[in-house]
Amino acid sequence: MRAAGRSDIPPAGNFMKPDYRAETRRTLITGPSGSGKTSAALCLITSWKKKNPAGQLFVFDHKGEFSLRLPARQLSRPGQMQAAFERGATVVFNPHVCFTGSLDVAFQFFTDWTFLACSQGPAREKLVVIDELQNFVGAARSDIPRGLSCLAETGRCYRTSLLCIAQASNFVNNRLRSQFNQVLAFRQNETRALDFLETCGLEKGEVASLPEKTCLLRQTERLQTERYRLRFVRNRPRLERI
Repeated sequence: MRAAGRSDIPPAGNFMKPDYRAETRRTLITGPSGSGKTSAALCLITSWKKKNPAGQLFVFDHKGEFSLRLPARQLSRPGQMQAAFERGATVVFNPHVCFTGSLDVAFQFFTDWTFLACSQGPAREKLVVIDELQNFVGAARSDIPRGLSCLAETGRCYRTSLLCIAQASNFVNNRLRSQFNQVLAFRQNETRALDFLETCGLEKGEVASLPEKTCLLRQTERLQTERYRLRFVRNRPRLERI
């Protein structure tokens, strides 16, 4: 099946007037496989939706986890994405139909399309969610897809928050890591990952000794750290402050 091309990206329309005073979250959730990262992300998404009931959610769902756990169906074609965007509905993108075997190309398309969509009207809060971030960015400056770079560096001007999940923060490009103003860390012991978390203001020993399903939330701009426990109530995840 033909992969979506540049013509499938929405044409530039009336861009929102940039708001350089907008406050948005650029959050990185990090921890090993099975630690609870996706469940924690769902908690943050739920909290964001409560604060922004008219806000719009965009998810790159290459593993299919979010479509199963969010009240939204997967969309696999650009036309479906555009229609959902215009309705203000959640856009959960399944890349495997138009981009079979080409996840890197799919990710570049998604981030390009999403940035253009978020930078155009209507003026509402947006949240972009990316799972397994380390699979799509490399260590070099040139290894950040253009759309992701725009979302991370200028998305806040268009009231767009970013929520990324990665198994180890040291696998994520340093230029991109510097854009996160909130880090949620589960227990991990890899030296380079702990080095990055230390630069965010977390103590290495505290991160390495965290109990199972417990995490630290560091707001780097406010120099504030909180501890949370991940619990499930009626099969729904909750982050409870402890």
